[in-house]
Amino acid sequence: MDQGQSQATILQLHGVGMRYGSGEEVLRDIDLSINAGSFHYLVGPSGAGKTSLLRVMSLSVPISRGKLEIFGSDVRNLDRHDIVRVRRRIGVVSQECRLLDHLTVFDNVALPLRIGGADEERIAAHVSQMLAWLGLADLMEAKPNRLSTGQRQLVAIARAVVTRPDLLLADEPTSNVDPARVERLMYLFTELPKLGTAVVLASHSRELLRRWPYPVLWMEGGRLTQPTVWTSLAAE
Repeated sequence: MDQGQSQATILQLHGVGMRYGSGEEVLRDIDLSINAGSFHYLVGPSGAGKTSLLRVMSLSVPISRGKLEIFGSDVRNLDRHDIVRVRRRIGVVSQECRLLDHLTVFDNVALPLRIGGADEERIAAHVSQMLAWLGLADLMEAKPNRLSTGQRQLVAIARAVVTRPDLLLADEPTSNVDPARVERLMYLFTELPKLGTAVVLASHSRELLRRWPYPVLWMEGGRLTQPTVWTSLAAE
């Protein structure tokens, strides 16, 4: 999908601040709009607030001030059931992977489909296809404790995208993945916007952003700049 093409806004933050507990704000005065079918990198130095921003966008942590609207709703007006419903439309890839160790690889990936009420025939087809495409077909019945760090990351990614979410938030998704699979993952991430999914991908990899140039959100000191293009940053 053309990044310049006008699309519906699915996420808006206005003057958002966020703190953990009673500590100082880790996010300050965030203004951001994300459109359906868009792709943005989220970049900046360690400690800039990238992970915290992704957590706010996924409704994993509350904001301390400002306004957050997602899929047309102000989060302040959402009850617990509404928040669960909204989260089902969001795919999240965290740095910790957070797989369920008592479930097989297949069942970990199938979990969001089952929660959403998909029938087992559809689940079998979608999950098997996704795992085969990522080179994990022979590990479908394995438990996560048998996997390498990179394999766990791939399973977490498969689980996040198998439902074709409206919004995908990925925190360093390629950091522990071998180069051959990075190619496949980036093909997947950049194809999702063509289906209407908005993708926000946090990364420290300049090589990644050089090869797949998309708009960049730059964070530093808990603040977010206006979207820019990676070209000038990559040339540093």
